[in-house]
Amino acid sequence: MKHCYVIILNYKKYEDTAACIRALLSSDYPHYTAIIIDNNSGNGSLAKIQEITALNDDDCSFFTASSFTESALTGWKKVVLIQNDTNAGFAGANNLVLAKISAEHNACTWLLNPDMVVERNTMSELMLEERRWPGTIVGAVTKSFSAPQGILFYGGSRVIYSFATVKEVISQADVPRLSYISGGCLLCDSAVWLKLGLLSEQFFLYWEDAEWGFRARKNGVGLRVAENAVCYDKISTTIGRGFLSDYFYTRNGLKFIAGVNTWYVLLAIPSLVPRIMKRLLKGEYQRVRGMIYGTLHFFTGGRYEDQ
Repeated sequence: MKHCYVIILNYKKYEDTAACIRALLSSDYPHYTAIIIDNNSGNGSLAKIQEITALNDDDCSFFTASSFTESALTGWKKVVLIQNDTNAGFAGANNLVLAKISAEHNACTWLLNPDMVVERNTMSELMLEERRWPGTIVGAVTKSFSAPQGILFYGGSRVIYSFATVKEVISQADVPRLSYISGGCLLCDSAVWLKLGLLSEQFFLYWEDAEWGFRARKNGVGLRVAENAVCYDKISTTIGRGFLSDYFYTRNGLKFIAGVNTWYVLLAIPSLVPRIMKRLLKGEYQRVRGMIYGTLHFFTGGRYEDQ
């Protein structure tokens, strides 16, 4: 049986991360290590996670970003806590671990968002699908935590290049149309990371998984969805829906499509106008501001701190 390294990135919302870990620790798949990275939350998140989950020092291994080396791969406990000394974004924090474990033989890595709650069999179903289709990238069926009767998406989304946006795949029949597996729940053999490289750190937040999925399809790596693996998403509890989410989504969407074909940008820019107008009519002024600055900074190379 392959070992599964589950990588969970925490930023400030330690309650959600603790709930995610509690569900994970009930998994029926026995061979795994849960690795929690705190992205410099500054609020004592790791200690609070330990307290909420009733994990003591005998249950956990603790590292700082600088002390987490390849030699740490031996003797890990069931849960590994890593304190990052900077907010490295989604890609940078995950890469801290992926760079160390991607060469691990007979192992899989599972990226899991901290606002996800998984079922007891979610990990085993993901691992089973990977075993059936070795060398592929596997996602889950994602439902809303607050309204679990409906399905948010199967595995991930397809990119609409002319709009610099994505559309979730909402039926099993449309899985062949997937552009990428969502980074909120993404599992593959560690060797796939060696083949494709790590997540691109140019984005900081949003679109890293789309860019990595683009590389995967270019290199003939298949995308699969484990139909019996279910995750429940609390949906954007870390930064919510506001300036930052719209800023990074807009800027990085333009960055991504420009990297594929610069002509896509000429098509996408006009499509931003009705989206901005829709937010204005709803009174979502911070989201409008995020979209405008995201667009400006795509062209100027500015940073969100400069707005």
